[in-house]
Formats: sequence, C-alpha cells, structure tokens
Amino acid sequence: MTTRSQRQAQPGDKDFATRADLARLQGAVESRLGNVERDVATLKKDVKALKGDTEQILDILTGSRP
Repeated sequence: MTTRSQRQAQPGDKDFATRADLARLQGAVESRLGNVERDVATLKKDVKALKGDTEQILDILTGSRP
C-alpha cells in the first residue's frame, strides 16, 4: 500500500497542480521577488540618507560644524 506522499498526484486529486498552475505560481513568486528587490534598493537609499543626516546632526551637536 502506498501513501499519498509516495504516489504521484493525479488529475482530480486535491494536491494536483497543472503546468499552468505552476507557471502562474512561478509568475507570482517572480513578481513578488521583484517587489522585494525594489523595496530593498529603496531601503538601502533611505539608510544612506539617514546616515548622512545623522552625521550632520552629530557634527552640529559636537560643534564640528557651524
């Protein structure tokens, strides 16, 4: 007797995925990955800007800058 995990899914099975289903999922994953990559790039720019702002504030507070 084979268990569900040992046999291939067949059409009509709850876990059966067609190539179209898999392609749709792949497209969704790639789209989200693109969104994450864009968000990371934005965050890197924001961190760089904050670092510059922090350095300016520290310069003013320590008197290194007029």
